[in-house]
Amino acid sequence: AKQAFGFYGVEVLTSSGTAVLSSAAPSFGGYASGAARITVVSGAAVCVVGDAPVATDTNGLRMQAGDARDVPVNSGQKVSCIEGADAPEAPGGSAGGGGGPTTLSDGADTTQGAKGDAVCATDTGICSLIALIKRQNALLTSILTANDTLPTSSIDLGLQADGACSTDTATCTLIALAKRNNQRITSMIAALADMGVQADSACATDNGTCTEIALLKRANQRLTSAIAALGSPAQAGAATGAGENFIGHVGGNTLPVGSSITTPAGTTAYTDGQLIANSGTAGSVTPFTFTGACRVNGGSGMLRRMRVKTSDTGFAGKSIYIYLYRDSPTPTNGDHGAFATTEANYIGKISVTFDEHFSDPYEKGIGTPAVGSEINYDCAAGSQALYGLAKSNGASGTLLGNKPITAVGEFLRD
Repeated sequence: AKQAFGFYGVEVLTSSGTAVLSSAAPSFGGYASGAARITVVSGAAVCVVGDAPVATDTNGLRMQAGDARDVPVNSGQKVSCIEGADAPEAPGGSAGGGGGPTTLSDGADTTQGAKGDAVCATDTGICSLIALIKRQNALLTSILTANDTLPTSSIDLGLQADGACSTDTATCTLIALAKRNNQRITSMIAALADMGVQADSACATDNGTCTEIALLKRANQRLTSAIAALGSPAQAGAATGAGENFIGHVGGNTLPVGSSITTPAGTTAYTDGQLIANSGTAGSVTPFTFTGACRVNGGSGMLRRMRVKTSDTGFAGKSIYIYLYRDSPTPTNGDHGAFATTEANYIGKISVTFDEHFSDPYEKGIGTPAVGSEINYDCAAGSQALYGLAKSNGASGTLLGNKPITAVGEFLRD
């Protein structure tokens, strides 16, 4: 059943899709809440929606032939349309929504809707944007109301009165877990308090009830006292002083220490038991001096080998002794004289045979103690040196004379 306006150009559909045309009244309808579809068949039209709508050429929704719009309506409202001139949509005039006509100036739009639109009946209904927003507001209100009234066991958010969760991972409301978290933070703050602050004074005793910083300061004090008791070599930044104040020395160290003499000019061979020296005059004889045989003054050590060499080929294959003394010896005779000296804290002798010949030319031998496998010795107080004299062990060959004899002891120093 169709009704038509006088210009037979406007067809209005109800929210259920039924087409209605009217020619008897400026408005028609009485729709339930929802939307009315307005279709312009020909010409142009201006339409408004309201409780008692009156369409004029200056208000409402202006439409052209072929336009079809879904206009939101409240229960009982009507649609009023008049024939209009061909022109773009003009802004609305009178206020709409509520009890008056719905116009563009009120925000009437087929998509956005009007301020007076009712709440959309369903979550997915065909409604204006304003009606859908009102639906969403109603749902949020329901959630807030439920959270204030439902039992605690069915709410994840919880209530203000909830106690703190008993463990970190127990099944509790959000509020209870937050209170548990606060407890853990409080415990952490308390633990940090045990660390103390920079201004804390040193603990009065080694095991007093003090912050960690105070205990560290106490330990620093004790270390300072220990350093002071050890003396200057242990002071921070101080070098190890001379003498026996050394750090980290364990056991002895071996040091080759050498000394040389030069025999007088002459080719006369030595006979067994004669002094081999730098001068034929007893008072001018200078012994071998092994400075550094002791690591410190009055120190001690051990000698196992001695290396002796000379460029005088008259010693090739011959043997000598190197007598060793703690104090500098005084010989009775000079070079080529019978070997006789003061005791001078004699400590032993090394037996050497020049059994190696080198093209330099050098005659060389490596000797060992004549008695035992080693010579244990000590240096005189205030001295780090040992002394030596050479003695022929059997006859030598014809000498070249005026040649050096060098002896190097392998001293293991304490």
